[in-house]
Amino acid sequence: TGNEPLKPDLDRIMVGKSNDPIFGNLEAEAYVQFLPPLVGTKLKLNGVTLDKITLTLINDYYFYGDTSIESTNSFQVKRISDRFFSRNRQLFNSTTVDTEPGVIGQASWVFNPDSVRKRINANSDKNTNNDVVDSLYFELSQDFGQELLTKLLTTEDTLQTNTLDAFQSQFKGLAIQPVNSKVVMGFNPGKVASKVRIYYSYID
Repeated sequence: TGNEPLKPDLDRIMVGKSNDPIFGNLEAEAYVQFLPPLVGTKLKLNGVTLDKITLTLINDYYFYGDTSIESTNSFQVKRISDRFFSRNRQLFNSTTVDTEPGVIGQASWVFNPDSVRKRINANSDKNTNNDVVDSLYFELSQDFGQELLTKLLTTEDTLQTNTLDAFQSQFKGLAIQPVNSKVVMGFNPGKVASKVRIYYSYID
């Protein structure tokens, strides 16, 4: 409440909408940055062809809203145009983040109360063999993927990622926004499988 600085939670981001009888209409958007591959990773420059680029977010089974009925929840991804992740900048619950026009990815996830309850129970016991992992999977635009792949490659067959600041000045982050949603969902960006992936091929 109020206009207090936000404390980052590396284990959960929340996205969705909910109509609360007390608080009214709630809407949560998530903003994430991603890191480049390890500096020094070698790629052959000649003949590299982009296949696709994807964003995967692992569900941590946090839900808030109308969890009594099944609902289809849809989301979209936009590029952030404002470098708001700054060491010298504080974020507040009233902070607005600018995004570029145009949507670069869309996805949906069906919330089923019985299915979610079973997954939570399976993941809560001591037997890790029966754990269930769900994810929200976006296939991002080819234009964005091509731009990212091109910027990563240099004529010296190395990654153009001399510093993290240099990389993130070009790719400021992604905004994940709800489109049609009945619940606010939690995702864990700290999971290894939560990442942006570039799929590419070599053509001789």
